[in-house]
Amino acid sequence: MDRHQRERLVLTIGYLITEADDVTLITNDDRRVSAHVLGHDAVTGFGLLQALEPLELPPLAIGDSGELRMERTSLSQAAAAARTRSPAI
Repeated sequence: MDRHQRERLVLTIGYLITEADDVTLITNDDRRVSAHVLGHDAVTGFGLLQALEPLELPPLAIGDSGELRMERTSLSQAAAAARTRSPAI
């Protein structure tokens, strides 16, 4: 998988895509991007999509939960703060 393909990957909640025939990602500026379901993992509950067009979004950095402290921003807080640029399924 090349860099452009990796930049189009979207991690989501698996049950949202388990039986999907078509998937469309909708950005906060109402841009619609078709996506292909790559798979889902029943153990973690995550699903993986690949957008069929560039998303033009910055990737979310994955941190180490062992370093998380009360004063640090968590994933849910970071996602809420970035809503103006995050895609919806």
